[in-house]
Amino acid sequence: MKQLNFVKIQAQGNDYLFFDFRGKIFPLINLEKLAKSISDRHFGVGSDGIVLILDDASNDAFMRIFNADGSEAKMCGSALRCVTAYLHEQNSSQKDFQINTLAGEKTGSVLPDGKIKVNLGKAQFLEETEFNGLIFSKIDIGNPHCVCFQENMPVDLAKSCGKVLEDNFKANIEFVEVISPTKINLQVWERGSGITLACGTGSGASVFAGIRKNLLANKVNVILPGGEVEVEYKDENIFLIGKVTKVFEGTWEI
Repeated sequence: MKQLNFVKIQAQGNDYLFFDFRGKIFPLINLEKLAKSISDRHFGVGSDGIVLILDDASNDAFMRIFNADGSEAKMCGSALRCVTAYLHEQNSSQKDFQINTLAGEKTGSVLPDGKIKVNLGKAQFLEETEFNGLIFSKIDIGNPHCVCFQENMPVDLAKSCGKVLEDNFKANIEFVEVISPTKINLQVWERGSGITLACGTGSGASVFAGIRKNLLANKVNVILPGGEVEVEYKDENIFLIGKVTKVFEGTWEI
């Protein structure tokens, strides 16, 4: 029997369980099985997935992300902000961090007001495509997104068709309602996790798609079911800003 210590941290309700393996021998465990069992909201702790914080020779840490269904994701904006906050908690004198991911090196900073700002890097527009009468912008921001703009968006739109769209596009799905050039409503269906209360890369991809369509300004407040974040597009980079909260610490036996 092995005991693994974890910390649960959430960003606008996008919650993950973080395992810090820095300076430790990495245990021989089935990560897919761990992610599925511990993320279960009825028989486990409950989360949108797990995040491993690992040693990295050239950065403050290396971040690996596993969705609730056990699949591995290259990037997660909410997790990146949470890891930044966690590293700051471990070393309060440091406010700027460089974190490696499967999508490349990213940076995160703790702002004076306590919010966490991360640089998601450059986004890439791939194509515009249609499915069942809906038009989607396919965006790569370290992970794949399909963004659809809607007027008078139904409150359960992502829930009602997210799984079908995920299976078709093999991507995260975002539905966007533009309130003004500086504010949007956003619903998210995350690949591998389903309905989530927030998505950092999804927020960035949605704002990037809206800027391309001349619908949005370079600074946008994104209203998600779990809270609000700010996305800033500057020098072709996408910055994500918002609060994160440590929920609790625990131990999981395998």
